[in-house]
Amino acid sequence: MKVAGVLALAVSVSAQYGFYDLQGQEDTKLVGTTEAVVPSCFSTPNGFCANGGQTVFTPDGTQNSLVAWYNFDDAIGLDSSGMANHATSPVPDVGPGHQGRGNSAHFNGGDKFTIGHTSTYDGMQQMTVSFWMYLLTDSTDSWRVVFRKGDGEHDLTPTLLMFPDSRKLHARVSTTDPSKNGLDSIASIPLRRWTHVAIVLNYNVLTIFVNGIKDNEGLLTGQVVLNQGSWYLGKDLYLPGTGMYMDNFKVYDFSMDEAAIQIEAGVALPGYGPNFLRLGCKSCDLATAIEKCAATGGYHLCRKMELTGGGLIVARAMGYTEMSSDQWYMEDASPDIDTQKLGLCCLD
Repeated sequence: MKVAGVLALAVSVSAQYGFYDLQGQEDTKLVGTTEAVVPSCFSTPNGFCANGGQTVFTPDGTQNSLVAWYNFDDAIGLDSSGMANHATSPVPDVGPGHQGRGNSAHFNGGDKFTIGHTSTYDGMQQMTVSFWMYLLTDSTDSWRVVFRKGDGEHDLTPTLLMFPDSRKLHARVSTTDPSKNGLDSIASIPLRRWTHVAIVLNYNVLTIFVNGIKDNEGLLTGQVVLNQGSWYLGKDLYLPGTGMYMDNFKVYDFSMDEAAIQIEAGVALPGYGPNFLRLGCKSCDLATAIEKCAATGGYHLCRKMELTGGGLIVARAMGYTEMSSDQWYMEDASPDIDTQKLGLCCLD
């Protein structure tokens, strides 16, 4: 009776789901690079139930317009966006996850994480790349790759580098007019601190966000040129990489606005938020500092209590305090006109 029951069940499953050729069913075929990376994976079009329907298994929800998401919580490099564009090379090494959750990818400057190109990126003139990084090494007198998409020497859309002599960022894309195809960050990435970075491409406008703060924005010359090369995280085929932990690397097919970026970077500046402080000037006199802060709109030159009460913590996280060892206070009176200090602006 037991054998007959099993046979009957097998016939039923075979008739309903294509038991002997499950991959032959259109709605159960493996998508993206799943078959190449994890060929033994079992694919279903939706969730499935167990325990008489009392237990329901469903995939994690994903955000709209999210085309790639690597959380590095597995040894393979799986894409959690639902697009199944899994990595062609495994995570080089495991690091601690951001906020102590899961894992991160550990890059030592000489290894890389490779993701193949898909047609999703063809014709994409708007893009947002969002991720967390924990910088482990300082300047090395060489350009260092954070990420790059492109196999050819001139394939740069998009690319993020670190300067040879500082911890500032340099974002680049390929254009038909290379006279202006890059943008430098004002902020400097601190060592051994989780920092959120986002690069936004909106046709020929390139923007850098650091910890949810719009750091710099520039207009590119010429038309952006896309490529069909792979994504390389950590290093590329030409330049050395960046020693760092990286977590939650995401790519969206639209240009995020500042509010959306601040949601992505919500815990970057705990207790203060991304709107608490802005950079007025790197080195200026008191009158200029006051003017720069007023021109920012909704900000004033910080008072001493505001800086000591948290403003300097934000400034250090953004690398502003590396620009000058001294800062102006609103309480400063009749200073030497030749004195130059850092101007920091606090929210009204």
